[in-house]
Amino acid sequence: MQKRSLLSNVCHYFMIGLGFLLLVITFPISGWFSFKRISEFERLAVFRLGRLQGVKGPGMVFVLPLIDHVVKVDIRLKAFNVPPQQLITADRAIIEVGADVQYRIKDVTKSITCIENPNQSLRGLVQASLTNHLLSKELAVIEKQKTWIISSIEEDSNRTAANWGLEITRIQLPPIKLLKPPEAAPKSGAPNIMMPPGLPQTFQQLTSVIMEAAAANQSHGAESEAVDVEPPDVVTVISEDGAVGSNDIMSEQLVTPLEQVPTPRDILLQTNDLLTEAMVKSVRAVYQFNIGGKDGGTFYLDLKNGSGHAGEGVPPGGEPDVVLSLSVTDMQRMFMDKLKPMQAYMGGRLKVSGDLSAALQLEDIIKNVVKKMKGSQSGIQIV
Repeated sequence: MQKRSLLSNVCHYFMIGLGFLLLVITFPISGWFSFKRISEFERLAVFRLGRLQGVKGPGMVFVLPLIDHVVKVDIRLKAFNVPPQQLITADRAIIEVGADVQYRIKDVTKSITCIENPNQSLRGLVQASLTNHLLSKELAVIEKQKTWIISSIEEDSNRTAANWGLEITRIQLPPIKLLKPPEAAPKSGAPNIMMPPGLPQTFQQLTSVIMEAAAANQSHGAESEAVDVEPPDVVTVISEDGAVGSNDIMSEQLVTPLEQVPTPRDILLQTNDLLTEAMVKSVRAVYQFNIGGKDGGTFYLDLKNGSGHAGEGVPPGGEPDVVLSLSVTDMQRMFMDKLKPMQAYMGGRLKVSGDLSAALQLEDIIKNVVKKMKGSQSGIQIV
């Protein structure tokens, strides 16, 4: 505890003495506010002039009106659910799974001073642990070792929850919903990567197809080139909510007038205005875009050096970490929120090679550029 100065001590005890004086003067009216009845399943944390005095209860508890601030804590067993999320297993199956969690407050002091919202904090913790455990396993293993996985998630989560004064007593996984069956055998050269917790579901799904593209490029020994691929009229796509179906991506046309459709150079100009040093420290990767078609070419996005920069040509700092190849039209659609990356790949429009984990970090940039492009088209300048 930090040592208080002499003046602070004088003011502290003066206010306490004044509080007791007012209590005596206004008694017995003040008595109604000085005693609190605490039930067996409750505890009362008392803060005197902002400093924690301790935890009291159950029974009758005395507090000093106007001086003491109290926080009542319910220590009974509580429960919440982790919303279902879509994940890709090691054998490329797409599943939807959530969790039901029960917990209790073990240390009242820590539960008040260390976290603001126990439910929200534990929900994020269990969700991250659940993601980490399931992404590295095949679907058959998940079904077979479900009990062990639950115990492991509970153990991992409790190591962190103990620092918050909380204890998870039970985790239950409801039946797993299968959105896409696993592949018969993983393709040669397709690495299994562990996606960090909190990644959007769209890019968790994109991970799978990116890995397959990298494996195909490696097996053929060919470098990715910018090409305009004629996609099939109808392809099977997986929407953001995980539904599998058919979508005629050729029927989706740009509704923006032709003169307002941004070129790759326009998109990079908008991107340059959004780059910050904090973004560079977070991403630490260099991207190269091979764009085929009119107004196409080679472009780069440097999120590794300085405060970041986007421009035309190959990256001036050396080899890129990620190379993405697509057409001008598809790049325009992607950055105008009219074409999802996964749709582009499954239609044969997007090819990716290089650091796959770095490719997953582009979503925030794309979202910001989309927002700015929309603002520019409506005559609103977004700063």
